[in-house]
Amino acid sequence: MICDHLNISKERFREEYVTHRWGDPSIREKPNGECLFYDPVTARCAIYKVRPSQCRTWPFWEDILESPGEWKRASRRCPGIDQGRLWTEEEIRSILEDSR
Repeated sequence: MICDHLNISKERFREEYVTHRWGDPSIREKPNGECLFYDPVTARCAIYKVRPSQCRTWPFWEDILESPGEWKRASRRCPGIDQGRLWTEEEIRSILEDSR
């Protein structure tokens, strides 16, 4: 769990790091839109090993996979999309099933 990794209480974690602006709880963002746990110095996630399912499944979210246009729109916000290896449909399905 993230709060265990950070050695803080669940209450403190919710107060400092969680937002409900998208409806469901999610990690807050910095004013520039970056996740609070993104470290620009290392260009890595500071909580990668314990990241939540919203991060584990990105960018394979249903609305992004809906069409090539949605994928392209998401890629404009995320420099990691279309970088690295190509994931197979089977791998993507497995990622999504494991997150449920």
